[in-house]
Amino acid sequence: MTDNLELEKTLWQAADKLRNNMDAAEYKDVVLGLKFLKYKSDVRKNNYILTPGRYIDFKEVAEDGIAFDEKMATLTQTLKEQMQKANELDEAIKYNLAKIGYAL
Repeated sequence: MTDNLELEKTLWQAADKLRNNMDAAEYKDVVLGLKFLKYKSDVRKNNYILTPGRYIDFKEVAEDGIAFDEKMATLTQTLKEQMQKANELDEAIKYNLAKIGYAL
């Protein structure tokens, strides 16, 4: 337990030193970047290829039994309908903005 407390204390000190006078909004970007660091051995094992997908715990998706062409036809039809709806909404927004004097 003492080792864990010592490690936590050391990590906090390192984080404070790294942050220095940096604003918390900026520091989150630094911390997020550090979160994705990998051990050299992991990178070496993957032939020094840095594609992020190689380092993510990826779960394989089970097949749903629907043929690719059929699935793509359904998805593209859905996308087409969504894009048409998006255009309708864009036009409604433009119309309403123009009514209140803010035409695009």
